[in-house]
Amino acid sequence: EHYPVHLSREQDQSESEEPEFESMVGSWTAAFDAGLTISDLEVYVRHFCPTQQGFSPAAAKSLADEGSKIWRAFGSSPSASSSSRYSPSSSSLTACLLVDEETLGMVSADPSRAASALVWALMRQALRHSKGFEQGTFVVHGPGVEEVFLALLPHTYDRNSSHFRKTVIWLTSEDVQRFPFGASAVDVEARALKGSSHVGLDINVDGSRDLPAGKQHVVLGRIRQHDGSVAVYMKPEEHGFDLTAGKMSEAALHAASY
Repeated sequence: EHYPVHLSREQDQSESEEPEFESMVGSWTAAFDAGLTISDLEVYVRHFCPTQQGFSPAAAKSLADEGSKIWRAFGSSPSASSSSRYSPSSSSLTACLLVDEETLGMVSADPSRAASALVWALMRQALRHSKGFEQGTFVVHGPGVEEVFLALLPHTYDRNSSHFRKTVIWLTSEDVQRFPFGASAVDVEARALKGSSHVGLDINVDGSRDLPAGKQHVVLGRIRQHDGSVAVYMKPEEHGFDLTAGKMSEAALHAASY
């Protein structure tokens, strides 16, 4: 089942003193199948998250704070407008940057931590609305969400997924133009030519950047909404699905979990 949750700025400000990323995200949908829903972050961590490696409610809060900061930074960037695109006529390489280098650095410095932080920011909002879940998917739309996906893209690998098959958006040459020339642009171009849509990022449990409920992978992609707008889905999963040499055992565990 899918449970739409519409969030307003007034709601967020009354519930929390710190500014939240909903200032740039109009709404999101949490789809979940957990039989038990939790509304408190500390209870959620102690109930669902393995703590053997030292992960704690304080660590979850720290990640959620970082994630909120990233969502806000991308949402307020000049390129967050859907009409903002790279112009080939521009002589400046910075014209094709998604956002400023400082904001991109929030992701590239530690992509796994950034991805976990983004998920924890979403989970904290779900918990505040008594929609916390163990198994589920976030669908986020609003200014900057596509830029978040593209910033994570160079740090991910292509993978198959059964989710949103009819609405997933494939990488194109236009996406390549949105990266400055360099290793990232070359990688994105190669993936666009090969065919790329769903991507994944493995995040090992280490007590500092753990995903909710002890998950060890995030699958994400861009999807086309009914109104033509672009949204990004993020789904924490038990295991990754990297089919390259040396990673087949993890992919086998992923398949066994379904």
